[in-house]
Parts: sequence; structure tokens; C-alpha cells
Amino acid sequence: MDFKGLTDLDEILRGIAPKLDAGSYVFTTIDKNAPVPLTATSMMREGEGTSLVMRERDANALGLPMTFPCRLITLTVDTSLYSVGLLATIANDLADAGISLSAVSGFHHVHVFVPIDRAEEALEILERLSTRAH
Repeated sequence: MDFKGLTDLDEILRGIAPKLDAGSYVFTTIDKNAPVPLTATSMMREGEGTSLVMRERDANALGLPMTFPCRLITLTVDTSLYSVGLLATIANDLADAGISLSAVSGFHHVHVFVPIDRAEEALEILERLSTRAH
């Protein structure tokens, strides 16, 4: 399979179309040898354990420790993993507003986790990016 997502930054920004997910998410960790719950949205194996991002209700149901309550914004434009500058652009714009983020690049899209109380503001900032593209 050879997916050909967009690589031109201006073209990506014009079509960024961010979408805010309705749910709340958290970051958590499990032992590095433990099975990954099927409800995990994202996972990364690290030396200290396996980091997970999952819906808050699912982490609660499993009794997992939680940090960074957040909302998920998906940039619905089809991006290539070879594109250059997208994460830097969105990170800079959100940083200028004092909004932290954690980004995950998927096969088709970039997904951004932002603090719950700043999610609507982050969405507006990302929506404005499309009007700045050349």
C-alpha cells in the first residue's frame, strides 16, 4: 500500500478542516508487558511502560491513573507522513495563545490533543490557519 497524502504545506493548510471530537480524553500508562486495552485511542511503548491515550470514561472503568484531561481535534485533510512544517505551524500558533498540545500522526491525519478548557479556542485558531495559506 502506498498512500499519497498531501505534502505541500500551503495546500494542507487550505484544506486543514479541523474537527473537534465530542468526548474527553486522558493520558495514562500501563506496565510495558501488559496487554493494551482495545479502547485505547493511541499507544506508545516506552522504556518505563506503555503510554496510552483513551477516553476518560474508559480509563476510569479500568481504574487507570490519568493525567492531561483533553479534547481531540482531528485535522481532516489527508496528509503525508513526509509533509514538512505542519506540526511546527500548529504548535507555534497554539503556543502563541498559551495552549499546550500533544500531537499524534496517523496514517491519514494529524490528531491534536489540547486541554479541555481551551479546546474551543484551539479549534478556532486551527480553523483560521486555512485563511492564511497562500
